[in-house]
Amino acid sequence: MGCPDGGGSCDVCQPVISDAITPASAVQTNRWNRDEVVSSCGATKSWSGFGDIGTSFHYNAYAFTNTSGADACVTIELQSTNDVMAATYLDSYNATTISNNFLGDAGISTAQADGVTTYSTEIPDGMKFVVVVNEVAQNSGTQPYFLTLSGLPCPPPTLNIQSIPSHQVHLYWPTWAGGYTLQASPLLSTPKWANVTNEPITTANQFNVTNTLNPTNQFYRLQKP
Repeated sequence: MGCPDGGGSCDVCQPVISDAITPASAVQTNRWNRDEVVSSCGATKSWSGFGDIGTSFHYNAYAFTNTSGADACVTIELQSTNDVMAATYLDSYNATTISNNFLGDAGISTAQADGVTTYSTEIPDGMKFVVVVNEVAQNSGTQPYFLTLSGLPCPPPTLNIQSIPSHQVHLYWPTWAGGYTLQASPLLSTPKWANVTNEPITTANQFNVTNTLNPTNQFYRLQKP
């Protein structure tokens, strides 16, 4: 996924994970050290030791796979008003031996970073990786957070079609699907796809096009050159 230099942030196709550390979450032994070293794809970070010792650090883990066909630089953003941390592990995560398979982290927790931490790691092609979010202090209760990943391949976007008054149709698709062209054809048996010339309007993270309904059938698709 690439974004032009416009001074803003990239839209992401991976859905934001809204979750929370709770007393019912799984527990790990010890937690990683807040060494203030931010891992990046261009600078591999080594395991720097335990930041605290104990057997009741609650955590949540999320598994992903790099299906891009090449090594991928995956960026992890963790946002919370509580004090939580995130780290990435290659292939698998062992909650009793958290130094195994460690790839990187932000080096700090959300409370140290005004609520948001960001870091990146290089994921080899075809490999599974696990992002772990844990609490800084054991048994801290319910702690909501938002976890966002970017850098993985985006799935094909869904084109939504909705009829509206005045014999018109509303077509919309997500803004992370940049580079796709809206096309129409009167037939599917022998399609003659042509670009829809209406300029998309961007609202609420969606590209929107309003088109006049034809008296005959009209079929639409998104096509990427």
